[in-house]
Amino acid sequence: MTTNLYTAVSENFLTTPDIQYEVTCPIITENGGEAFGDEAIIISTNSIESVTSYPDLLTWRNAATNSDQYATDLRDYAEQNILGGLSRFDDEKIIILDFNTIIDDYTFDPNLANLNGRIATPSMIFTSIFGTNRENTDVDEYLPSSAATLFLQGVSLRAQNFKLAFPNCKIAVNMFGIYDTAGFPSLVLETEKGIRNFLLYINREAPFIKGWAYDVNENDSTPDDYAKVFDDIDIGIGQLFLPLIYENDEVLEEGDPDFPNVMQQVQELQPLQITGTYQQSFTSEPTTAPGYDPLGDYNNDGITNGADPPPSSAMGAVDAFFDLDFLHTVSYENLDFPPLESSFLTLDQFNNMVSNIQKLELDTNLYLRTNELGVSAYDPLTGVISDPEDLDDFDDEETQVGPTEDYVGQGQLINLDLFNTSGCDQPPLPLPESTLNTLRNVITGEAFRSPVEGAVNGVIEGAGTMIGQLANSFDTPLLLANGQPALTTLDDFGVPRPVTVSEYLSEKLVIIKEASDNFQSHAYRLSGMSNYKEGFEAGGSIGDLPGLTGLQAIAQNYNNVKNALDSGNIGEVLVDHYSPFFGSILGPGQALYDSVNSLINGNIRGFLDEFPTTEDGRLNLTGFKAEQVDNLLQLGRDVLDLQKSIENLIESDNSTYFAALDYISKTTLGFSVLTMMEDPCFSQKLLGQIAKPDLKGLLNLS
Repeated sequence: MTTNLYTAVSENFLTTPDIQYEVTCPIITENGGEAFGDEAIIISTNSIESVTSYPDLLTWRNAATNSDQYATDLRDYAEQNILGGLSRFDDEKIIILDFNTIIDDYTFDPNLANLNGRIATPSMIFTSIFGTNRENTDVDEYLPSSAATLFLQGVSLRAQNFKLAFPNCKIAVNMFGIYDTAGFPSLVLETEKGIRNFLLYINREAPFIKGWAYDVNENDSTPDDYAKVFDDIDIGIGQLFLPLIYENDEVLEEGDPDFPNVMQQVQELQPLQITGTYQQSFTSEPTTAPGYDPLGDYNNDGITNGADPPPSSAMGAVDAFFDLDFLHTVSYENLDFPPLESSFLTLDQFNNMVSNIQKLELDTNLYLRTNELGVSAYDPLTGVISDPEDLDDFDDEETQVGPTEDYVGQGQLINLDLFNTSGCDQPPLPLPESTLNTLRNVITGEAFRSPVEGAVNGVIEGAGTMIGQLANSFDTPLLLANGQPALTTLDDFGVPRPVTVSEYLSEKLVIIKEASDNFQSHAYRLSGMSNYKEGFEAGGSIGDLPGLTGLQAIAQNYNNVKNALDSGNIGEVLVDHYSPFFGSILGPGQALYDSVNSLINGNIRGFLDEFPTTEDGRLNLTGFKAEQVDNLLQLGRDVLDLQKSIENLIESDNSTYFAALDYISKTTLGFSVLTMMEDPCFSQKLLGQIAKPDLKGLLNLS
């Protein structure tokens, strides 16, 4: 039995942060499980529909009725907002649906008034619509809510649309994981009752179907319609929560030092409760159903005594209808909860959670996700997910070539063991250990760094975060005090319309981010890091521009030749012709990105912070005022000015290289001319034909 650890890419992972993570989890691998990266994608339906709430349940259902358009919007959204775009959906990944839209009115069933303004989730189906968490409904009643049809249709339509858009993916939903009245995550009684009622109803095993308390026509197709709802859902996700722990030693029973703390207790309880619900078998219990008459004639055979009760039926377990996986939300600060230090996911807590899942002896998956933009499900204490470049113990398996195996075209080409080397002397390498260590560091890539990498990354990440916020914001037109647009653009029909605040600022942030991406690649090439990164050619070059080896050779030769020729005599003041090759990673580059950082993470960040966020974390720009127009436009102009400065600095470095290359080529030709004078039979005669009179005079050529 294995537990696989995956990362879940949330919908707020934009295409802009190029982040590739490796998953590591010793506690899983040591116990026979496997760890994988980015196997699940979490998408909230309200993001696709561009709303956060609906006036009523009917409107919510109808929003997903246009399947073709819905599927098109899904693919467009994935391309624009999911890290990796549509290519990430080519494989058989898991898409986990979050139905986190608020429905403001359950008028179809006044007994569901307690749900108004609450987030709609599949749990509502079981706890309220088919369960007993509603007014005027007994815990053992089997009557579904009048809102059931609309709610289930809404879920079904969305699952079908996702399946249509991404046919190669498995569709999952966040089904369970709610808080009980004590404030701790639990699968409460109402949930189990609701699941029972749902399964009995869709299988026509509920007592009222056969004419008991609530008469349902045998020809009624509603149970069959309900049964089809989850046909396109392959997996049900059991959500895991961490409670807020204000003190690490807090106990449920005060005074008992041996009693486990709240965190540990919940982590032990949750997987057990979720698994128990999935494995629980449900049976129709006719003799306890409302309206049961022990003297009733239930098969119309004229017998009206207790010898003729309706039959009981075993429905089997829930896992016959849904597979079970676990989902846990975690980040640097476990952002689903207030960022109290005690709510962080520590290594012990993580290990405890995994161990408790493994104790259940299930073949299951555990997904880790985060709500923080640009940060994968990674905790620095656990090392659950790490950048492969930062892994000290990360080793690729060597390609092994045996006597019976086919030749391997790539991989181990040196240590083929074709010759017996026993008795042979090792070639002497008269190099001190410090020199050898230097060479090893260069070979492994540990020798070099880009001095401006941190500053540039700060701009890239800051811009990416704000681009994500703006993409999901409540937008507003960019209008002057007189109500006229400050800027206009053309819509799809060629009609001018006002540019919005989000559009204007997003465009500028994309510009500075793309410029910074180019600058980062340029800095990697200058610093030697390009030798160890993907996307660069052999030697760390880009097209005609060399990596550090070639660039350093040209810079050194140019500096030496320039000083020798321009200074006149050796010993005069040395002029620095070397550093201009590396301006971007020296003082000029650092000074420039200090300014860029100040603009992006200072001024623009401060501008956005002036606007509030909604309860679900969306930026609300609707309060933008005309007096803010000048400030916003100036921020845009500043971005363009700095973009030009970035491009100019890159161009300056590259122009220095090409100018030096031309200078050295011509200097080399000059030395060739001197060499030609040493060959009177051939080269001098040629030179006498091609040289101008002044050069002939200098060389004493007739």
